[in-house]
Amino acid sequence: MGPPRGKRLALLFGIPCLAILALAAWPLGRLLTERIYLARNVERFTKVISPTYSPWSNELGVQYFSGAELRRDLLYPKPLDPRYIGWRAPLLRSGSQFLFSANTVGAFLLPFPLDDVQVDTTIWMGTTDSSGSLSVLLGASADGKRYVAAIFGTIEVWEEGQRKSMHLPSNVEYQTSPNSWFPKDQAVGMRIRLEQLPGGKQARVTIWFDTEGQNQIINSALVPAWRGRVGFSWNRVKFLAHKLRITGRLDGPEAVKVLERMPPAAQKQLQAVRGPSI
Repeated sequence: MGPPRGKRLALLFGIPCLAILALAAWPLGRLLTERIYLARNVERFTKVISPTYSPWSNELGVQYFSGAELRRDLLYPKPLDPRYIGWRAPLLRSGSQFLFSANTVGAFLLPFPLDDVQVDTTIWMGTTDSSGSLSVLLGASADGKRYVAAIFGTIEVWEEGQRKSMHLPSNVEYQTSPNSWFPKDQAVGMRIRLEQLPGGKQARVTIWFDTEGQNQIINSALVPAWRGRVGFSWNRVKFLAHKLRITGRLDGPEAVKVLERMPPAAQKQLQAVRGPSI
């Protein structure tokens, strides 16, 4: 005889609805588990400083005020000759928080993988020749072979160690050697932002420089929607870096993988005296 008509209708519509709710709840549950794990473990990305993290927005923030804080978090895609990076503040530069000095050739990355990201730093240029470069790396792979580079005013895309595309600034002045336009008698604030675009296939990189007492956009271009690490790379150039602030949205699944491979966190030895905010 079977169940009454009302119960048959309830079963007919109820079971599919429950299945849909279960399917919808699975990604949500996985996301919540991921965010809870990150909230509990995100401090393991840094050895000295304490990053900020919001599980609701998945946004990470780190600020480095000294080389002692920065150097312990660095990853090197290739061996770096210790002669080509320095951690002691030179006597001729004062009045600013010193991070590191660099020369000749080298590169490093930071461990946390990011989706959208903004890098704020201050650079005091020394010397460079016509082929010299100083790059802020975004969306970099762990081996340093794939990344988007902000090289002074130029944006480049590199994959498998080969340059795939180059986007010059619209202002002809900034297309020339930085020797002709990048100030060397003052510290210059730089902001580089990588923003993922809807669709998941492209991102936009924008470069700002504080070259004349005010921030101005030097270049903006579309690049592949890569996610990864932030870093610096340099070749045939000398410079000092004074400040570094990184804010961005964590690449959640990759961040979990990185943390699971890291050793248990040691207790942080926070410095009692901190520099001013950037």
